[in-house]
Amino acid sequence: MPIVVEPIGPGLYPIELEVSEALTSVPLLTVTPKGQNPLPINLEPITPEIWQGTLTVTQEMASGLANFAFQANDLIGNVGNQIASGGSLALDTQGPIGALSFLPSPLEGEGSPAGSPVQQTQGRVRGSSVAVFLDLDESAVETPQLSLIPSGKTPISVSLSSKTAEAKSFTGVLTISSQTGDGVANFIYSAQDALGNISALLQGTTSFIIDTIPPSAPRFLRANPAKAGAVVLSWSAPLGTGPAGDCPLLYFVYRDGIKL
Repeated sequence: MPIVVEPIGPGLYPIELEVSEALTSVPLLTVTPKGQNPLPINLEPITPEIWQGTLTVTQEMASGLANFAFQANDLIGNVGNQIASGGSLALDTQGPIGALSFLPSPLEGEGSPAGSPVQQTQGRVRGSSVAVFLDLDESAVETPQLSLIPSGKTPISVSLSSKTAEAKSFTGVLTISSQTGDGVANFIYSAQDALGNISALLQGTTSFIIDTIPPSAPRFLRANPAKAGAVVLSWSAPLGTGPAGDCPLLYFVYRDGIKL
């Protein structure tokens, strides 16, 4: 059998088995993808010593080293199962896997160091522009597609440009504003490798919570006089639903423009 050095992707590949002597019946030939069960390959005789068939590689077959196994009987009943050459080949049936990170972090102010990339999956981002970094585990034949889908809003396409000649690292800019829409936003992604494998598998920061709408003003503000010229202020919290934004986490009180 021929020795294949470069990985092969999904498709049909002619395969030839050459034996050292004539056989009593059709030889058994299987291929076993990494971590999976053996798959039979049907063979047809070309000469008493040469048999041909077709290797079918599918997306369901695991990437990595696949091994051939062989068994045949000669004319006096001896069993052979040794493969002298070409006993394995590399499969690549998975497209590029992407990993997202950002700078500055969408989680700044919530436990992440300012200006540091993040790898969490559930953060809270406020209105800002962030640099997007997309790293692939293998080269892409063209620029990957990356979009952010805010809750109930139109997807936002992130324009990417390659950082390296080998097309494995890309950058872009994502702008979040009050028009983006609050709530959970998810990234979707697609990339293709040189063998035609397409992947939508994304790792790293795949979603975060957008929070761009400030709370509305407190309700029912009341000022009641107290002893020694003091004034007691009281109020009710905003509703914190719909366009009013979240409920306030804390309040600041000012007098004549000066924070108390």
